[in-house]
Amino acid sequence: MKKILLLGSMILLTGCGDKTPKCGDESTKQTVVELVKTKSILVGMFARDMIADATISDIRTTEVNKDTHISTCNANLIVKNKLVTDTNAKLAYPISYTVQLTDDGKNIYVTAKVDNITPSKWNN
Repeated sequence: MKKILLLGSMILLTGCGDKTPKCGDESTKQTVVELVKTKSILVGMFARDMIADATISDIRTTEVNKDTHISTCNANLIVKNKLVTDTNAKLAYPISYTVQLTDDGKNIYVTAKVDNITPSKWNN
């Protein structure tokens, strides 16, 4: 099984205290999408400059560690290719990611990987 690793990314949080970030938080989802758009070499057949749109759906929290402030997550990465003329044609890829609060509680750090370069379904 091929995996595509994405580099971690940090985002500034305001007013979060030391609460463990959630898999479905907007800041977490935005950071995962930004990683896919800017850091990945390929997502299946897509070079990163060919990704017209990417979103995260069907988010599942698989583990929460309140001591280390880490949430482990699974979701579907929905990708639209710039070359496809059908505006509804999108591919879904399984993605795994972790989100962790930094020690000072001001930022989150996200690490993500696409689990399989074969799309799990077509979304029309």
